[in-house]
Amino acid sequence: MGLLGNLFGKDDMPELGSEVPVYSTIQGFQKHLKVLTENIPGDMELVPYEDKVYVFIGKPPKQFGFAWIDDKYVNNLIGVAKEKGISKEDLGKISEDLRQTYIKNKDSMQKYIWNADDARMIVNVSDGLGQQLKTIVDNI
Repeated sequence: MGLLGNLFGKDDMPELGSEVPVYSTIQGFQKHLKVLTENIPGDMELVPYEDKVYVFIGKPPKQFGFAWIDDKYVNNLIGVAKEKGISKEDLGKISEDLRQTYIKNKDSMQKYIWNADDARMIVNVSDGLGQQLKTIVDNI
């Protein structure tokens, strides 16, 4: 992580350990997360909630991509939008909803670092954020 990690506080976050309730959820998605990290370079912020892990790719809330993982698939927002015939305008609205949801929940986030193989990700524990992301994804 080096100097940039120190500047942005990632090295100050505690490591995700088995004492954190979402630890087992993250462990259960390890195979899918490995595929994601092998195919997508850059930062990832994981939001585990219920039976899914929501993934902000990049630097939320400014520039980011979005994906979610269920027990069978890694789904990305752009791919699902194409599959469902969602217009670029509506896709932009969904992205803005995701951005605003992230911003709105920023103060309630508990962040941890999770080291998986060669990847280092942020795990964001926030039931409010998770619930709102679930609602957005369920309405796509």
